[in-house]
Formats: sequence, C-alpha cells, structure tokens
Amino acid sequence: MTEAKRPSPLKRKYVIDLKFQGKFIVTAVVPLMIFVLVLAFGFMYAVNSIAREYQFENTAELIQKLSTTLGNDATSGLVFQKVKLYGVLALCALALVMALSLSILFVLFSHRIAGPVMRIQRTFEDALHGDLTQRIRLREKDELRATADQLNHMLDSLQSRIRRIDQMSRFMHDTLESMLLEAPPEKKEQLLKLDDLARGVKEAIADFKLQ
Repeated sequence: MTEAKRPSPLKRKYVIDLKFQGKFIVTAVVPLMIFVLVLAFGFMYAVNSIAREYQFENTAELIQKLSTTLGNDATSGLVFQKVKLYGVLALCALALVMALSLSILFVLFSHRIAGPVMRIQRTFEDALHGDLTQRIRLREKDELRATADQLNHMLDSLQSRIRRIDQMSRFMHDTLESMLLEAPPEKKEQLLKLDDLARGVKEAIADFKLQ
C-alpha cells in the first residue's frame, strides 16, 4: 500500500473545525488569562500589604516599625524572609485555585466528549453483534453531534436495506416453493438450487436484529 505523502508543517491545515477546536482553545486560554490576572492582583495585594505595614515618614519611624515587627535584632535577611513569605503564600493560593479551576473545566469539557465517544462505541459494538436497532443518543451540549447524526443515518440506511433483502428473500423462498409444486421434474433441480440460495440469504439475515 502506498502511503500518502505528508505535507510539510507549514502547508498543513491545522484548523479543520473552527467551532470544535475553538472550544479547546477557549478552555485553555481563558483559565490562563484568569490566572495571570489573579497573579497580578495577588502580587499587587502583597506589595500593598507590605507597603501599608511598613509605611513611614522618616527613617526613625521605619526603624521603629521594623523593631516592633521583627524585634531589635532584625536583619535584612529577616525583612526579605517576611517579604518572600507573602509571595509564597500568594503563589500557593493561586496555584490551588488554578488547579481546582482547571480540574473542574477539564472534567466538564471532557465529559462532553468522553460521553459521546462511549455511546458511539457501544452502538457500534451492538451493530457488530447484529443489533441494528440501537441509535446514538446525545445530549444538547455534547460534542460530536454531527458525527453521531451521520452514523445514525448510516445505521438507518443499513437497517432499511437489510430489511428489504429479508423481505425479498422470504418472497423468493415462498414463490419457489409454490413453483416446485407445479414444476416438471427437469426444472426442479434448478429451482431447488435457487431455493437453497434464498434460504441461505434468509438464514444469514436472521442473525440481524432489525426491529
């Protein structure tokens, strides 16, 4: 089998279904934008908190506040340690909020894809076992609705055609049985072969569930 030549990365069409792919893009970009905004807000809040806590009018007032907060033995290391503590706490809180938000969004969005994929798989498994009465039923906000509709249409067409073949084989079998009763001996062998063929088609179709 000859494989199709793959186009270069620059010539590939990456946006195949804008509506479908756009939902993934929005799902990824919006939380990221929210995270950046919350991160900026948290950073400003931490800076403002430190500024309010160590607001001073002169050097003496700053020394007094540092002594009150950190003690008389305060060093630059202790000051920066307190600043880093604000930053670490803010980042931990933001990371937790981001993780929870992304988890919820992922579960909600993936459910709209995983559910339809599971239903499509079950319907095909039923069809492989001969049950052509099952159809893919999706909810209003599920993805892959167009694909499910096309597959349902294919099953409808297949079920209808097999049903017509079943009706024709039954009619052919009944007709041949009537003809055998009145046919001369030299034609009975040929009619019996046709009847065996009709019976074989009927038996093969009997494995399908059509209603």
